[in-house]
Amino acid sequence: MRELKRDWYKYMFDNFLVERTLNSKSLLELAEREADFLIKILDIKKTEEILDVPCGTGRHSNILASKDYSVTGLDISEACVNLAKKKCKNDKARFEKADMFDLGRYKNQFDVVLNLGTSFGYLPTDEENMSFMRELVSALKPKGRLCISAVNKDCFYKNYYPTKWGETNEIFALQRFNFDPHTNYLKEELVIIDKKSKEMRKYFSRVRYYSKSELVFLMKEAGLKKIKFYGSSDMPRFSKYKTYQPFYLGYK
Repeated sequence: MRELKRDWYKYMFDNFLVERTLNSKSLLELAEREADFLIKILDIKKTEEILDVPCGTGRHSNILASKDYSVTGLDISEACVNLAKKKCKNDKARFEKADMFDLGRYKNQFDVVLNLGTSFGYLPTDEENMSFMRELVSALKPKGRLCISAVNKDCFYKNYYPTKWGETNEIFALQRFNFDPHTNYLKEELVIIDKKSKEMRKYFSRVRYYSKSELVFLMKEAGLKKIKFYGSSDMPRFSKYKTYQPFYLGYK
C-alpha cells in the first residue's frame, strides 16, 4: 500500500467520493437516528450553539437545524461544504470551509461540539491527535459538552479482515486494510466503481484507532471532567468487542 501524505484528508473527499458515499441514502437515514440520539444524551437546548466538525455533507447539521437547533458546520473539503450548503433548508445551519485542526477563532464559543463518523485520529502522531483533542475542548464554553463518535479498536481488531467487498445500487466498493497493532494506525485503500459511468477511482487514508480506555484518557487529559460512553443510537449499551462505533461524551 502506497505511502500517504500527512495531510491526505485535504484531498480525499472530492465530489466523486462524497456524492457516492457520504451522501448515500443509508448514511442519511443513520444521521436521522443519530441526531435524535445526540439531542437526548447531550440534553441539547434550543438556545444552545452546536459546532459540527468536520461536518462532511452536513448530514447531522442540517437535520439538527430542521429541528430548530443552531449549528455551525466546518469542513476542509470544498465538495462537502458545497453539498451541505445546497441541502441547507433554513438559517439555523451555516457552513464554512475550514481546517478542523485550527479552531483558535472559535475558542469558548459553543455549548456542544460534535466530532462524528470516526473523524478523530487523522493526524500522523499520537501527540498531534492529542493536540486536536485540546482544540475540540477549547471551542467549548464553560460546562460545554464534547461528543466523539469513533471506531472502537477492540471490536475492529477482533473482527479484522484485510479486504472487504460491497455494493449499492450505484457503486461497487473494494476496501483493502493494513492495520498495525504496534502503532494502532489503519491504512486503507478504497476503490469505488460507478455502475452507470464505469468510472473508477482510488482513495487512500490512514487513521489512528482507539480503545475505549485510550480515548477516555485523552478526553480527560484535554480537560474534560466527566466521561460517559454509549454503544450506538440503536444499541446504547457499550460492549467492548461488539460495539463498533461508540459515542464518547465529555463535560468541560
